[in-house]
Amino acid sequence: MITSDLFTKLQLFMDYRGYSLDQLEQVTKISRRNLLRDIDRVNSLLLEGNLASIELVDDRLQVPRVDKDSLFDHWPNLDKQIFFQTERPEMIVLMLLLQKSFVSNYHFQEFLHMSKNAVGLDLKEVKALLSCYDLNLSYARKTGYRIVGQKENVFRLIDRSLKTILSQQIGRWEVHYISNYWQFDLKIQAIEDLLTTSKVTFVPERLGECVYWLAIVIHLTESWKDEPIGHEFSRSPLLTDLMEKFPSLKAYPNAVVKRLLAAVEGDLSYQEKRSKMEGLAEKSMASTEETIDREEKTPISRKNQLEPSAIQKVMEEIIDAVKGKTGVEFPEGRAFKENLYRHLVPAYYRIKFKMQLSNPLTEEIKENYGALFELVSLSLDPLSRLTGEEISDDEIAYFTMHFGGYLSLDEPSSYTKKAVVVCPNGISSSLMIEEQLKRIMPEIKVDRLLSTHDLSAEPLEGIDMVFSPIQVICKKPVFIAKPIMNAIEKDFLKKEVYHYFHIQDATNESIDQLMKAMEEYAVIKDPIALRQLLKDYFAQQDRKESLLKKEGERLEALLKKDKIQCVERVSDWRAAVRLAAQPLLKAGDIEESYIDAMIQTVEDIGPYIVLVPHVAVPHAGADKGVNRLGISALLVQEAVDFNIKGEEEDKEDKQVQLIFVLATVNSTAHLKALQQLAVILDDEAFVEQLIHSSGKDEFYRLITEKAKEMD
Repeated sequence: MITSDLFTKLQLFMDYRGYSLDQLEQVTKISRRNLLRDIDRVNSLLLEGNLASIELVDDRLQVPRVDKDSLFDHWPNLDKQIFFQTERPEMIVLMLLLQKSFVSNYHFQEFLHMSKNAVGLDLKEVKALLSCYDLNLSYARKTGYRIVGQKENVFRLIDRSLKTILSQQIGRWEVHYISNYWQFDLKIQAIEDLLTTSKVTFVPERLGECVYWLAIVIHLTESWKDEPIGHEFSRSPLLTDLMEKFPSLKAYPNAVVKRLLAAVEGDLSYQEKRSKMEGLAEKSMASTEETIDREEKTPISRKNQLEPSAIQKVMEEIIDAVKGKTGVEFPEGRAFKENLYRHLVPAYYRIKFKMQLSNPLTEEIKENYGALFELVSLSLDPLSRLTGEEISDDEIAYFTMHFGGYLSLDEPSSYTKKAVVVCPNGISSSLMIEEQLKRIMPEIKVDRLLSTHDLSAEPLEGIDMVFSPIQVICKKPVFIAKPIMNAIEKDFLKKEVYHYFHIQDATNESIDQLMKAMEEYAVIKDPIALRQLLKDYFAQQDRKESLLKKEGERLEALLKKDKIQCVERVSDWRAAVRLAAQPLLKAGDIEESYIDAMIQTVEDIGPYIVLVPHVAVPHAGADKGVNRLGISALLVQEAVDFNIKGEEEDKEDKQVQLIFVLATVNSTAHLKALQQLAVILDDEAFVEQLIHSSGKDEFYRLITEKAKEMD
């Protein structure tokens, strides 16, 4: 029996080629018994496709290399053999929307290769899914099963269903299976060629979803045969080409524009070179702004149109908020903002138009970068206000990946090898991979980030290796590296690279020295076992240190009672910052230059350090005079004016009474403490308690008790 999940398991084993079963058990959290069972099942699949089997050599996986592009050619009768899994409700949805004739329960059984009872259970899930989009599943003896409801909601349902199906390893094959069932061509290649040859740049991981959405909608609207809306799109070449090649889309230009905008990269050079977003967002949306869209009953007006100045303002607000809440100084160069803007623009449209985003890394990011996730979440309020919508965890996770990619430890002064990171899933994933590589293998410099499309055109001169989350074709050695890796995956990757390039591992050098010293004073009965024991010990210590660097110290461990001051008044905000920093200066945690740098930063870019009303968290770069990680606090009874630019907006909020000075040695060691502090300060009632505390003893008790309550 061939089930759709077997292809996912095959990919899993291909990704972990060379791992031992013990390592794989720890990485996947799947028991050894179940792993062996899955290997047997996948081997049956490979045998049926006349492919080599997975073998265990010295308890390590030896997995055949299979070309993904021709993978399904090995099973010519797969459409008659396969049993679908959790994606069945979404497949039923698309099958019904694309139906050419009467559909009964029998057709579902034939389509899914399932029993009548199993189909009945699936239809209950379909009804629940449809209800989320105000749609209904109707049945009549003459017409069979049909999906009924507003067409705007149908378009959103297609988007959701496709994302679920395409997230499967076998997803694209499944969509074509549906079209083949009804015997029509999806025209995928024609649509993809049209989009990729236009002047519009699409987010790599969103392009495929957009192409398949258009393919389904084109076929659907051809069957609806609605009259076109009388508008020209001469100012938008992409829309003009789409409408000319697929005339049925002329009846639903707003739906098409919305879907395209949710997949288009933002261009920070918009105002200088008005070619990409102008042709699609500004002009096409302006040309339809007076139109009552028959599938929506409301026009796409300028309130939905993204003005470059508005999104740039929000971007700056988000950057300031993340800087203020994390205490991290991000790069000043244009590249940092360009990368963020590329993601921010489509994110705006997805959120504004209520298009669901599925991020497969969300739970891993929350587990591994929980503090940063919470701080970024608190910093996205400007985007929430602009869209009028809450930001989902999946969207927050992508922003966390972007900012997390710029968190790094001190870089070494010299490198022995150069690498490029190639990623099919956009800049955020690449940045996360780069950040992890710096920590795992500091001897290797990531020279640049490339898309899979750009890789073939790059000469890669002077580059020693390529890192990618998927296997890519390249003349240089390719190593699999994921945006988030656990300790075992990091260890395995490091061993692979070091072995290939004959790089000496510092840990092995330490073990050699330790073994040599012990041999002088003791008889070692089993040197091999002792060496492995020492390697395991150092690996465990590295993991503990890595965890500490990633999560950092807790607030109650950093903010001691002797670092807290309470005073009646100070002369101005500069004096407040200087006074608040004195405990850190006296303890030797910082130099006088760090205080000067904090003040200069506020003078240069304004009071972004006022994180919440009446609370400021001044900080500067670690290179400005930080010796040790630390936090100090100052409570001022008479509010200090931090409204240094004299702005009328929120001027009352900038009357500060609480100042927390942050001194950080790198961009990660303090994140846990700041996450706790940010959550604490988000509680207005508790902030009032701190402000009205009787002195440093009560202040210290209140804040430490609150911090300890948090996980």
